[in-house]
Amino acid sequence: GGEEEGGEEEEEETTTSLRLISRVETRSTLRCLHTLRISGSKRDVLVVGSDSGNFSILDFEHHDSSDPASRSTNINVAPKILHCPPFGKVGCRRDTPGQYLAVDPRGRACMVASVEKRKLVYVVNRDAAGSVTLASPLEAHRPRTIVFDLAGVDNGYDNPIFASIEVQYDEYDDAVIKERKRRDEAGGDADADDDGPV
Repeated sequence: GGEEEGGEEEEEETTTSLRLISRVETRSTLRCLHTLRISGSKRDVLVVGSDSGNFSILDFEHHDSSDPASRSTNINVAPKILHCPPFGKVGCRRDTPGQYLAVDPRGRACMVASVEKRKLVYVVNRDAAGSVTLASPLEAHRPRTIVFDLAGVDNGYDNPIFASIEVQYDEYDDAVIKERKRRDEAGGDADADDDGPV
């Protein structure tokens, strides 16, 4: 009764494989990356955040090769740095942007953020020659906040909008300093008034 027939359809197995197309030595720790398709472009570029105090926009140029052996290796793809604007100190710091990266879905802007406080928005365009241009960064800092994630929101052709999951923390350091000062002042007065027997 419960036996299966031998003519049962077999499930198709799909295999996915990754192939190395390019290897680049960066001399830094890459912290985030995202693809960006600039308005009017047919290709994506790669936006990369790192601990270098910069973020980079890279384009991968394909070099045609007549040698079939070189097509299977990573020789035919070369990264080209389009922009690498500096914005902070070197190193993985909580207040230096580069930990989080978000891109406007329409390819008009990208936001790079730090773990704490600092966020910068770069407007991305093309000039008359077709080269990628970056405007000066717009600051979107918010003091006493810790960022958990960042995303670009598609809102049609209105100004780009970015969403961030963050928490605002209390002025802990300020509260601790005030409390210590209060205790020191109270303790200093108590010592001065205490003229007990000798």
